[in-house]
Amino acid sequence: MCAMLSKCYRSQRRLLLLLGVMLLSGVWGCIPTSALPPTPTQDLSAYEAEVQAQIERFEAHRMSLEAHLNPSIQSEIMTGRYLDVYGYVNKNLQAEPFWIIQTSTVITAVRVLEFSANRFKATACSTRTADEITPQGTFTRSLPPLERCGVYVFVHEANTWKLAGYFNTADRREWEYAPQWLKEIIGELPID
Repeated sequence: MCAMLSKCYRSQRRLLLLLGVMLLSGVWGCIPTSALPPTPTQDLSAYEAEVQAQIERFEAHRMSLEAHLNPSIQSEIMTGRYLDVYGYVNKNLQAEPFWIIQTSTVITAVRVLEFSANRFKATACSTRTADEITPQGTFTRSLPPLERCGVYVFVHEANTWKLAGYFNTADRREWEYAPQWLKEIIGELPID
């Protein structure tokens, strides 16, 4: 096939240009290049805005007052084993002495590690503020801002991005004690 192509295109430059255009336009294999998983050399920074928006969406809702009052809405932002273990759905929240209600989250840094049409993995740092209230809604106190960094893995499910796994990287030694199912979802922790 290469011999036929080189006969049709006498110049090697033309052949390389044609192959480059085919790859960039998505003609190669009839798959749009945007649907291909990123290669190790691909610049993932192009996905930072989308990834940051999804992390902000997750963080804004996971410990919201709405999530405490109607825990089933967490299934809109989390999925799988992570939802089962860390979601509020199977918890008796009314029996808790107080609730931590997140009042704001600011994402201070994002780095995309992997991105495909159905999964992404990123590290992100955030500053969160929260209030402590009783289950009856009585304000108890405001908590000091909390800064944290972690690894997020989202999957595309039911036409939206949902968190499949999260690990707080404040103390990497804790990774040893993380459940096996979470290690399988997250994979390798980034070095930095």
